[in-house]
Amino acid sequence: MKYSPEFLEAIRKILNETKQDRLCRPFLAKRPQAEILPFLGSPRPAYFFLGVNPAGYDVSGAPTQAEDYIEWASAYFDGADNDKASFTGYLPYTANHTANYSAFGQAACVTHLVPILTARSSEVTAPLARACWPRARRLVESLKPNLILVHGSLAWKFLTGQEEETTILMDVPQAQRQGIPEIYEKLEADKLPFQTRFEGLAEDYKPWVVALPHLGGTGGGKEMRKKAEQGVQIARRRLSGGPVTVTSGGGAARIRVRRPD
Repeated sequence: MKYSPEFLEAIRKILNETKQDRLCRPFLAKRPQAEILPFLGSPRPAYFFLGVNPAGYDVSGAPTQAEDYIEWASAYFDGADNDKASFTGYLPYTANHTANYSAFGQAACVTHLVPILTARSSEVTAPLARACWPRARRLVESLKPNLILVHGSLAWKFLTGQEEETTILMDVPQAQRQGIPEIYEKLEADKLPFQTRFEGLAEDYKPWVVALPHLGGTGGGKEMRKKAEQGVQIARRRLSGGPVTVTSGGGAARIRVRRPD
């Protein structure tokens, strides 16, 4: 399969330059076995998950050459024995409440501000996210996903400028400039998705963004997850120009997934 030169270059830079970054070098030195994971899943995603860093995976021996890495990462969720870390709880976003991780990998791209595998996401700091962001931005620019699902408080606060001097997302509603728990407490599902621009990227690139709670076991209760699913479904319908009413069966909103063309 052929990939754009921009995508290949983005993966090369993440794999090579992360190790040379002045803030990443000491971080990696304390974790000599840490893997560099630019993305997992589809390079043509319908769902683009963006979090702080890959944490809790049992991954070793990931390729370090861009072409080899892309082939390995694209097939990652096809492997029955591959560890799926914290994505079990959020499979409904791309697999309609089934255990079909292959479908997840065909529809979703999982990537992070900091591509360094750690045991816990709490090991990552805001300065490290800021240092790695230019490389993550190149990846976003190369793929231009139409729907970005930002999960976890640090990633959300960084992108919306709540703890940084520079705001990465340029058109964030004021009601979204707060913590994710507060957003879910105060906003209805139809207010969760919004269209925005990225600082430094083309003005006409305006993806839909939805904030999600942490994908692991600390991701909030049943009602919070139900509202998150509804928000994602509404965003998908707005992308397609369809109605934004949410249907639910058995208390959970359903999303039908088609493999991207």
